[in-house]
Amino acid sequence: MQSSLSLRSRFRRAFSGIALFLTTLVALSGCDPVPGGVMTTAQKEADLAWMFTMFETNYAPMALKSKKWGLDFEKAKRNALRRARATKTNEEFYAVMQEFVAEFHDAHTSLALTPSSLPGRSKIAFAGFLVERKGEDFVVREILPIVDKDALPVKVGDKILEVNGKSVKELVDSFVTKYRNLGNAESNYSLLSNMLFFRDSLKVPMPEEETLKLKIAPASKDGDFAPKVAQVEIPWSVRDYADFSVSMEAASKNEKLGEKGTKQVLRLKDARTGKSFTMAFTDQTGKVVSADRVLKQNVGAISGDGFRFLNPDQFTFDESAIKRKLVETPLERLKGERTIPKYANFVDGATFLPSYVYPSFVMKDGKPTSKKIYRGYIRIESFDPEPIITADGKVLFPDAKTIRDELRQTLATFQQFGVSEVFVDTLDNPGGSLELLLEVSQAFSPKKIDTLTMATRLNENWVSEMENGARNAKSPQREVYAKALKSMKESIAAGDVLSKPLPMDVIVPFQIQPNHDLKTPFKKVFVLVNEGNASCGDIFPAIMQDNKLATIVGRNTMGAGGNVVNYDQAPNSHATLRQTESLVVRKDGSYLENAGVKPEVEFDFNVDKKGVLSQAISTVEAKGISKYKTSTEFGAKAKPGDPDWDGPGSESKPNAECIRIMSAL
Repeated sequence: MQSSLSLRSRFRRAFSGIALFLTTLVALSGCDPVPGGVMTTAQKEADLAWMFTMFETNYAPMALKSKKWGLDFEKAKRNALRRARATKTNEEFYAVMQEFVAEFHDAHTSLALTPSSLPGRSKIAFAGFLVERKGEDFVVREILPIVDKDALPVKVGDKILEVNGKSVKELVDSFVTKYRNLGNAESNYSLLSNMLFFRDSLKVPMPEEETLKLKIAPASKDGDFAPKVAQVEIPWSVRDYADFSVSMEAASKNEKLGEKGTKQVLRLKDARTGKSFTMAFTDQTGKVVSADRVLKQNVGAISGDGFRFLNPDQFTFDESAIKRKLVETPLERLKGERTIPKYANFVDGATFLPSYVYPSFVMKDGKPTSKKIYRGYIRIESFDPEPIITADGKVLFPDAKTIRDELRQTLATFQQFGVSEVFVDTLDNPGGSLELLLEVSQAFSPKKIDTLTMATRLNENWVSEMENGARNAKSPQREVYAKALKSMKESIAAGDVLSKPLPMDVIVPFQIQPNHDLKTPFKKVFVLVNEGNASCGDIFPAIMQDNKLATIVGRNTMGAGGNVVNYDQAPNSHATLRQTESLVVRKDGSYLENAGVKPEVEFDFNVDKKGVLSQAISTVEAKGISKYKTSTEFGAKAKPGDPDWDGPGSESKPNAECIRIMSAL
């Protein structure tokens, strides 16, 4: 069964596919669980036949994958069948299925299996800790509450140098990517490394060795690393899925489960030890995401037989951080996760996309002068923002129009303030709503932008969607859908697999309008990106680059370039398949899939994400991309009496001039 969405709903959700896969630790599933009995050869063949048919009928990038990765689909099918027939256990067969899907090197395409609450169906193995990538290093991020942290020979902050004699990167390349491959090596290292330390038999094979041998650089009290390395050995803990039960609860005592806007977390209970602990989903930015929201979007239900552990890189057990982060507003997260300029003035009303204006002092003879320029900063965490609960209990719900109006007001404030350069921080943006993406992109131009286009798979889904729009939409939108439908039918008659490229704004005809309030372009707009930018997080910098609206700074984006549709389920394993059914096409005719966006200015922000803005300013000035040479003070709060103190006591409060400007708007 495929997911059934209206055309607009399909696109509102479709481009957040990578976010949903990567942010899921545990998913309560409405799908049937994996079977208890050993599957027969005929059952395995039937499941593979189902999966092959889904790819043959619906998968858009087949030719691209053949050209880029040398994928031979027929050979891959034969190999999967041969290996499946030789498997002795269900879990061995699941590994064959995962390997087949991984051959496509596709961040949006994945296979999910639902564990049973009954024992003996699936297992997890864990070493007791999780890591995070910092530059080229992998550092222990947290200790799992399932283990005795005092007995564990690693602690938070320790650097993992080797695992069983190999580097983390080597093992991601040789082991992890056999079963899950995002199509971008840097993205694999940053987002999949914890699959080495937390393994799920529905995703990857269980460890063959009894222990994990690590070479570490222990962290010292000052946050640096000890000069000597240590060799430690950790026994694998292997547990049955049935040992754990899960429920949802409200994130704070002031909220009620089921209330609209309530943020929710998962409560996991370990039947073997009797311990219970809180878990939460995070996205690539580290933002904690409400459990019900992820689960509904990911599997369509919050009930079923069991739960599944998926990618351990995007979850946390840190209960105090979970409760705090779930109720934080985007502005509060910004203040905690980024270093703010000393004289920053936050824009009033920038609720979902927090923004501020700040001065930089022009340098002369290597010293700052009293002459200053104003710059603007905007953070876009994702294109699928969550509702915000205000201090007085009011729930603010995001939609494309609300955020469009907010951003346009922010840009107008920037112009009133004389801002010459704007830095747009989109690091690790996992995607979201295509409609919102288009509104945000258009806000930066007083002229109609050229949206990218999409070449869709000519399958029943796409043709039916366009036919539905051509029949039922109101004029003039109906004519847009009718034109697209005609083009699709002509391509089908010609024997094509993909449609001719369709403009992206076909999903919202005539809605995306120029920002006429933007009187003059900013001298420079810099969009900050990295390998965590996926889907709409890829498309936004691509639109800005193709329309010459911004200079892209950072690391190549992931390259998750298409919409996704869920199909469930395989007849015997009950697997769910998530597939890419279109390809985003750039202005020069190239595909975004597996290519991503190459920055004009390359820089690795992962070493110190807190200091992103400071690093960005230094980089663009050093490269001569910015015409200025400036000094910008960061960190310390401005105080009364400081020569350029602009506010009544805090960097978070706008000065009088800014208040007047915003009031006039």
